[in-house]
Amino acid sequence: MKNFFVTASILYLLGIKIFAFGFLVEGDVEVRQFAASGQTLEESRFNFSAKCGPSDWSVTIEKPTPLHSFSRVSGDGTNCYYQIRYSDSTLESIRSQDGVSRNEVGALVLGRMVPNYHTYSPMGVIWLTYCSSKYFSKFTGSDSRYNEVDVPAGEFGNGGEPIELRSILRPAIWKTMGSTGLPVQLTILEAGRRRGRFQGDGGFLETKYPKPFENGFTNSAYNATFETFEHGIKLPRSSVYQTYLPKLESAASSNDLYIVQEIRVNTTRVESLQDAEILPHAFQGVALINDCRFIESPGGVRPMLYVSTSRFMSNVELLNSAVYKNAKPAPDEYEIGGVNSSARRTFYIFLALVAISGVIAFALKRTSGRKQQ
Repeated sequence: MKNFFVTASILYLLGIKIFAFGFLVEGDVEVRQFAASGQTLEESRFNFSAKCGPSDWSVTIEKPTPLHSFSRVSGDGTNCYYQIRYSDSTLESIRSQDGVSRNEVGALVLGRMVPNYHTYSPMGVIWLTYCSSKYFSKFTGSDSRYNEVDVPAGEFGNGGEPIELRSILRPAIWKTMGSTGLPVQLTILEAGRRRGRFQGDGGFLETKYPKPFENGFTNSAYNATFETFEHGIKLPRSSVYQTYLPKLESAASSNDLYIVQEIRVNTTRVESLQDAEILPHAFQGVALINDCRFIESPGGVRPMLYVSTSRFMSNVELLNSAVYKNAKPAPDEYEIGGVNSSARRTFYIFLALVAISGVIAFALKRTSGRKQQ
């Protein structure tokens, strides 16, 4: 992918515009969850679009829930910017209520490259399929590599637990597809420890998996099938990401696993982009932002909650803002619900503010539906 952008830039300067600085992909993503028996528990399908440029990217899913018009995650190589907007009908119901939060967009910022926050799944796998070349380019070595990577599937990626505010790194082996820099195969491994019960002042208690999983097992596996599209853009036509959990009650070896979630990404259209300016995204209305980009940084700060009607702030803008200057220092190891009760309360207050209007709207819809029956 790096070679593609270099070639495109040279041709553009020479006045030859047959190549673009980036690309747009449209497609659909299918998500299935399974029980240990193999029974399908849930399945859903969404339409998405993804834009990828030389330094930033964006993935949008249309109508992720009945209450929302779209969800979007963007990245600039340093942070991930999450936002989800209520649908017009939901907003109409919200505005008719007294004492309800008036924000139209819920937003979150995390200081990592991989969009794996669990409530925005399957964004991470779409990003992995089309926009992850810059992430994998930071690793040096042969084409088939072994290193620690961020787990992209956030819903069950932390050993069956959701990935939240804190980064989750796991050992991985992968192979990229030539100059695209995108993975064609990726296997992520799980350590032999799992998250246990919450301890109010010390994070989550870790426990060892029972035999035969005490030394770990396969966390997830990803495979992509590539195709060359218009303008010579080589991208996956499709990809499959499977997350595994151990069969604790009947296992004879560490290979006795079951698929807890499968995410299939399918490409329907690819278009070259002459203008690859992807960020920043303007908010479509009032946004309530939970800014956590500095919680894991040395000398970092706790989540910062504020409102914006324009766009996400850059790091420089935030560091010079009153929001940052009034922020409280973060603990050395910060995890949602983990380090102390006050941090946990702060985040759940944010969730309540973002979610309350949606819950009320859903209740109104149900009440209205009953009256019509």
